[in-house]
Amino acid sequence: MACEGWVLDVVDLGGRRVGRFWVRGGVVGRLRGLLGTGDDADPIALLGCGSIHTHGMRYSIDVAFVSGDGRVLLAARGVLPGNVVSCPGARTVLERPSRDGWWPVVGDVVELRLLRGSRVGGSAPLACPESCGRE
Repeated sequence: MACEGWVLDVVDLGGRRVGRFWVRGGVVGRLRGLLGTGDDADPIALLGCGSIHTHGMRYSIDVAFVSGDGRVLLAARGVLPGNVVSCPGARTVLERPSRDGWWPVVGDVVELRLLRGSRVGGSAPLACPESCGRE
């Protein structure tokens, strides 16, 4: 997949990084999401996505749907296995195994910075590869 090894940093309006997510792009990557992982899995970002499912999951997840301009349109914590959650207008979905700690809430505005995984740690944001999230 074109986005393998890319990460998405979520930055608040104060410029502070509040989350780092491994990118899943393409149809297969988005369908798979966190499926097959354990509750200690790293957070992921699904690009070009407005709907998720938790069918086949073994644990609850936290999700946040973000618009193209960085507004959090829908956020839910503790989504149980066997559910579908959709959000018209969302361009990116953030997912993680359900846990305590910071998580966006509806109305938050965040900046999503896409970075090459091999350059993570101070690199400048890069444009998404043409096929990322559109396969």
